[in-house]
Amino acid sequence: ALDPDPAVRESARVAGVMQRPPVAGMVLTQVVVHSQAEALGLKRGDILVAYNQKPLDSMETLGNAIHGADPKTQATLQVYRNGGMEVITLQAGRIGVDGRFVKPK
Repeated sequence: ALDPDPAVRESARVAGVMQRPPVAGMVLTQVVVHSQAEALGLKRGDILVAYNQKPLDSMETLGNAIHGADPKTQATLQVYRNGGMEVITLQAGRIGVDGRFVKPK
């Protein structure tokens, strides 16, 4: 049975994604309040797959991709959520997330 508490259900979903990641990328463990990520609707458990078409496999790759983008321009973020891939357009620069890198076993 599903737990009635949405926070418990969300934590269970995030743990499941971390244990059995469907794709390689950064599983979001935190979305900063009032950040660009929150405004874009990113959620814990989403997997950031690529930033401006650069595959993400470490915090360093993400940092390099963000710092390599002109902050006056738009960037694209490829996100895996609920079994599907989405491409989100955002302002280049800080996103406001934390997470852990995973890849399918």
